[in-house]
Amino acid sequence: MNPQRTLYSPQSLVRHLREEGVLFQLMDEEEAVHYLTGSTNFFKINTYKKNYASHLENGKRRYDSLEFAYLKELDNIDRSLRRVCSAMCLDVEHCIKVRLLSLAHEDPSEDGYRLVRAFSDSLDGGRHALENEIERNSENPYCAAVTAKYDIHDLPLWAFVEVIPFGRLLRLYQFAAQERSLAKDARLAELLELVRDLRNAVAHNNCLLCDLTPKRPDEAFYLSPPAPLRNALEQLGLTREQAQFRLSNPRIAQITALLYIHPHLVTDPEMRQDAYRELREVVDGRMPLRGVYFAGNALLRDCYRLLKREMDAWCR
Repeated sequence: MNPQRTLYSPQSLVRHLREEGVLFQLMDEEEAVHYLTGSTNFFKINTYKKNYASHLENGKRRYDSLEFAYLKELDNIDRSLRRVCSAMCLDVEHCIKVRLLSLAHEDPSEDGYRLVRAFSDSLDGGRHALENEIERNSENPYCAAVTAKYDIHDLPLWAFVEVIPFGRLLRLYQFAAQERSLAKDARLAELLELVRDLRNAVAHNNCLLCDLTPKRPDEAFYLSPPAPLRNALEQLGLTREQAQFRLSNPRIAQITALLYIHPHLVTDPEMRQDAYRELREVVDGRMPLRGVYFAGNALLRDCYRLLKREMDAWCR
């Protein structure tokens, strides 16, 4: 069990950063205290240090040429990226529902209930958990009107997709793709696990850019990327080893999966136009705004180049 930690003041935390070698030349200590007091918290700002080189000095960790202003800039960029990723994840969720209804309309044997019943039957012991999810959601003011006309234990597809959580929606999409042997949908459904994780992260306002280092197989959070995502990067000109290297970090893999999947599932031109305009405002506008801050950080430069390459290729 970890020993109990003391709650330190912003002033104490700034002193701690200085002891670790963090510099306050572009942003002085008083400004840093003000930022930690009113705009963010130390836990968030501190996580971005993982993107910077450090060394041990007298048994203590010290960072090399790291300005507090760099951490603040990453924090601000991260906030902008979270907003656009959140909107794009919602687009994907909406279009999965549209795709499922479209598949039902194309199937002469589908009466609106068959797919839901077949999916529920496939869960075996997990069916009770599904029923609990539906009962819980059917009591909130957003879903009650959807389920009021039906038996909540036997919902039609158009109501079912509105009351199940995102993870369950993915299971349903995977089931439908496998049932009808839809190869493209099955490939997308495999990658949607990564989008689900990203959606959960942005919904809880978790930092996306706090540790972008590639992971080794023996490291925590190492990701063996799905073949469709690795192949997508190879088509952009990366070697298999380069694609594997970058996608070994789950944060990179999740954002990559979202940018790849969005244009495949979101076919409405206006929806795509809105999403990609906001994405470009972040990637082409906000991110390079103070690019000089990151000129000496090869990791951040490489991650930015990959993100821009993906956006330019896929999000048009």
